[in-house]
Amino acid sequence: MTTWRHLRAPAVVVEAGSIWRLRCRDKTQAEQLCKLIAQVRQIGERQHEGFGWVTSWTGSANAGSAAGIGSASVSSVKQKPEDVKVAGKRQPWPGLEDIDIQEVLDVLSAARRARLTERDRAPLQWVAQELRGANANVTRVREVCQQKAARKNPGAWAAFRSDEHLARAFEPLWNQPAALVRFACEAMLTRIDLAALNRVGDTSAEGSGAGSQ
Repeated sequence: MTTWRHLRAPAVVVEAGSIWRLRCRDKTQAEQLCKLIAQVRQIGERQHEGFGWVTSWTGSANAGSAAGIGSASVSSVKQKPEDVKVAGKRQPWPGLEDIDIQEVLDVLSAARRARLTERDRAPLQWVAQELRGANANVTRVREVCQQKAARKNPGAWAAFRSDEHLARAFEPLWNQPAALVRFACEAMLTRIDLAALNRVGDTSAEGSGAGSQ
């Protein structure tokens, strides 16, 4: 659901777990493809939301066949052991490559536990927008949030007052890099969007049931 409470346009996706088997014309093309695949972590759109994760097998042809993946044409190219990705190894989150993946997962878990309301949407969107770009200043954003919360009529910003739910959720975040704080905002906004979609679904189900009686 968008900011204007409209459903997102339908998008064509590839089913999770899909396998693509690639064949090359010759060894030279296979070597070039192997180098390219080794640099790819995601493909497609909305990568910041976690879509498009891909991995590849560029080891030996026999190993690829045993794992049920890979292509003899591609995997026959010899590579150094350190060039082959270790199966099951956690990859960095897109856009947060310099931050340990466990820290990112901890933030995501905290965002899931946070008590959020529809009124939190506007403040979270503002914080996320202010923390974009190389010049993002977390300290300045925190000060502005506190100033807005201290106003006589803070509206939705009251959630950033001391002991309120957004203030508690952001307290451990303000000392983190801007990219990680922005990620937390986006995770919370996704939760609000999903809650709104669930309400729409429940309303549709009730209306359908009433019409069938």
